[in-house]
Amino acid sequence: MKKFLVIMMFLVVALSFVYAQTTGRVVAQKLILDPTHPQNILDYVTNTGNTHSSNYILRVLHIESNIEKGTDLGNPANLMKIAKVGTAPNFYAAAIFNQSMWPAAWPVGSHVKIRIWYTGAATNPTGVEPYPNLEYAEKTFEVPSGGV
Repeated sequence: MKKFLVIMMFLVVALSFVYAQTTGRVVAQKLILDPTHPQNILDYVTNTGNTHSSNYILRVLHIESNIEKGTDLGNPANLMKIAKVGTAPNFYAAAIFNQSMWPAAWPVGSHVKIRIWYTGAATNPTGVEPYPNLEYAEKTFEVPSGGV
């Protein structure tokens, strides 16, 4: 009886870890170049599917928990990437990431910062660490309410 009870307790704990995973909420942020730039962002982002553009480094920071994930930090492209999405003739570039990479769901009203570095020849290095010699852009947004 003791063995059965110990096994059942172990199974309950194991199952609680399985169901404790963060909700898989996919976030997609459309990307554009500066309107004065002579080229289209799709000249730089040509990859599709579960691949990440080699021209960019993407990092996402949940500000309140101070947990940052990134394409340069070993996160797989099926969970975090910059890619060409949509269907012809309406393709666009997007930074796409899955909230399930973080240990807990983001509370409504918390903040997420998307940080992107261009890995090509920098004409205007921004000095932002950890890649001070690259061009950089960021956007911070508030987590909205809404379903999964």
